[in-house]
Amino acid sequence: MARTVAMGVLLGGLPFPCSALADQPGRALARRRSLEKKPAPPAIKVEPPRARRDARIRLVGSPPRAADIERVVNELLSREAIDVTWSRVAALHTDEILVLDPQQPGLGVWLDLRLPSEVSLYFRDGAGERFIIRRLPLAGAPDEVGVEAVGQIVESSVVALLEQRTETLSRSEAVAVLAASPPDARARTEAAPESATATATDAGRSASVELGGGAAGAAFAPQLPVIARLEATVALMFRPRGSTHPAFSPSWGLSLALGYTWPRHYDGVPVGVELQAEGAFAAGVFELQLARSMALRVTGGLGINHVRYQPRNGAVTLSLANQGTFLLPLARLGAMAVLGPWGRWWAFAGAVADVALFKVHYDVRDVQGNTRPIVVPYTVQPGLVAGLEVRL
Repeated sequence: MARTVAMGVLLGGLPFPCSALADQPGRALARRRSLEKKPAPPAIKVEPPRARRDARIRLVGSPPRAADIERVVNELLSREAIDVTWSRVAALHTDEILVLDPQQPGLGVWLDLRLPSEVSLYFRDGAGERFIIRRLPLAGAPDEVGVEAVGQIVESSVVALLEQRTETLSRSEAVAVLAASPPDARARTEAAPESATATATDAGRSASVELGGGAAGAAFAPQLPVIARLEATVALMFRPRGSTHPAFSPSWGLSLALGYTWPRHYDGVPVGVELQAEGAFAAGVFELQLARSMALRVTGGLGINHVRYQPRNGAVTLSLANQGTFLLPLARLGAMAVLGPWGRWWAFAGAVADVALFKVHYDVRDVQGNTRPIVVPYTVQPGLVAGLEVRL
């Protein structure tokens, strides 16, 4: 009887069908083809980081949602790699928008929220040549939608100026728009009346303490042509709010000065005299801002000098008509220019004059009682003064 024997290949001690072995190359080829058909993953494009840019934004007035506006604007501009410096001012004059401030370079933005019916937005590029002026109508204080709208206008306008797009105003066009509708004039004519209980400080004026020091030289007497003194001052001034003040804006206050007059002596024949004095003066101060970096200051007040008067050469036959020390009342007037600022520092220089409130002369008399004047001061003693002050 014939037998049928199944033929196979022994793999690993187990019979494995030949048909299975023959099928392995086909499966590998199909797998390779399926891999070849899969698309390659997209390449990742890496962009270099953008350089940070700066913008200075000033809020005009006291808007009720100032913090929300700052938050939204900061968020939107940060996406454009723009760093924002914020400040607040009480008033806005046309020349602040048009004239570049060397102390505050860069792109400038002013958000005027003094009117309940609209927000006025002013933009100036860092060169002072391109401008954008926008107005956003409001129905009262800005709500969430209004705050977001202000932020979007600020974002688009700042980017347009930084990227030098064409949809901006030239300097001459901006001058014409601002001349037709000055910011402060709009606020005065359209703003709601202020509360009757508002104080002068609330209406846009703040008090500041200012410390100063300077040196002065003044004419004194024919026998002593010039005397020198050092002075330290402290003043309480009431100035318009904000870091910059419009032209012809007034400020006023009170000052107290303490002075030291350098010792001077006159060598006369047969006797001379030595004078030294310390003084204190209280004065009213009026200051008028003439330009962004210059003001005119006028002062006037009263004071007193504590004078020490001593003979020289030790002549035993002479005695003092006024021995020891005495107090001399004076009036003081001054006019000076104030220049700056350099940070918080300002410089001042000008003319001052002390006026004796009664006639003064320094005499000697001999043993017979005969009196002879040695030094006769001028009634009006003009001089020059210069110094520095810091506004705290």
